[in-house]
Amino acid sequence: MATPSPGSPGPAGSPSSEPIDISAYLTVRLSVVNLAEVPVDVVVSLVDTSTGDVTQLITLVLEPLDFESQKVPPNVFDVVFTVRGSATALASCRMQVENDDSLDFAALDDAVAVSKRGYVPADRSELFVATSTLCMAGG
Repeated sequence: MATPSPGSPGPAGSPSSEPIDISAYLTVRLSVVNLAEVPVDVVVSLVDTSTGDVTQLITLVLEPLDFESQKVPPNVFDVVFTVRGSATALASCRMQVENDDSLDFAALDDAVAVSKRGYVPADRSELFVATSTLCMAGG
């Protein structure tokens, strides 16, 4: 009987060492820029709305003028912005994102702005995480 080479499926169908391509499921783009004068930490977490469980997916450490863009699957997410060294969040947003959504956040010294491709805000309060309807209650 032949011995399977490393990384090949074994007799019981054990997984190979080939990476799994999940890019087809990552259809939402989240982008963040830090326009504040201080470093800002951003944590993006997946929310299971049936159980309330929150699973941290991405942690970003943004220096002033840093930019980061990540693709994620459609779901409900918490996005939390904290000024480095602060015990309280600068802003927090819980949002439902769908296929092909593109959301942009801009951390400022005293607030976080949010926008969504194709979304036209009714008034200026919609531009900030603290008052935007893009961010659901519980965020």
